[in-house]
Amino acid sequence: MYQALEEAYQQGIVKAIGISNYDERRFKKFINHCHIIPMVNQIENHVYYQKWEYQQLLEQNNIKVQAWAPLASSLKDISNEPILLEIGNKYHKTPQQIALRFLIQRNISVITKSKRKSRLQENIDIFDFALSDEDVSKIKQLDNNYTLFPWTKMF
Repeated sequence: MYQALEEAYQQGIVKAIGISNYDERRFKKFINHCHIIPMVNQIENHVYYQKWEYQQLLEQNNIKVQAWAPLASSLKDISNEPILLEIGNKYHKTPQQIALRFLIQRNISVITKSKRKSRLQENIDIFDFALSDEDVSKIKQLDNNYTLFPWTKMF
């Protein structure tokens, strides 16, 4: 499938190509067999699964990280996470906004999902503040370095 994407890119049909759910092990194998380096790797990334080192490896290869499940897909209750509540109070933002800002500030694009217009607006209302280094350090404490989606471990 990726070869078809490479062809479409070479023909100018698409402007960018990428991969999804390639963990570090799969990525290292893949990168040695493709002709065009992907521009993005869409991976699970949120405050509970932060992947700092992997992001650094991808960026060394000029690949952007795009987070799916940036709010942990309701598998964890971000809205009641004490650290996010504390930081949210400081900026008058919701825990979800803090979680999204954390990713955006790390130069990770996010894909959020909601059917409610008010939630979509809340998700985009994260560009009028910046987290301090102290805030980021606190949020780093939430990282348990484990997926919330065990099916992604089958690769």
